[in-house]
Amino acid sequence: MRGSKLKNIELVVPPELQELELVAYIGDLKITGFAHLGFNKLASSLRSSDYIHAFAENRLTLARVNVYNKISDELLDASPFAIINLDRVDMMYAREEGAEEAQD
Repeated sequence: MRGSKLKNIELVVPPELQELELVAYIGDLKITGFAHLGFNKLASSLRSSDYIHAFAENRLTLARVNVYNKISDELLDASPFAIINLDRVDMMYAREEGAEEAQD
């Protein structure tokens, strides 16, 4: 770019992020989506729940979100992303990698 001054920017590598498929129940809704969570200590023995417990905020951004009726499992809405308020969540769990493959 002509006339622009680019500074040398040192890139800091963030802690490794773990993509987890989360299922959250809020009232009559079942919400599924993917969260990208990091953990300060890198270890191969971390469970999905360790990433969730390490998350300290009360709002969580999910990607590739589907919202279902909890009773009928009817798809009500889909969105590229959504923010859920964790104070409103009745129950939440992370699907373990390969869990769907094991059910087939």
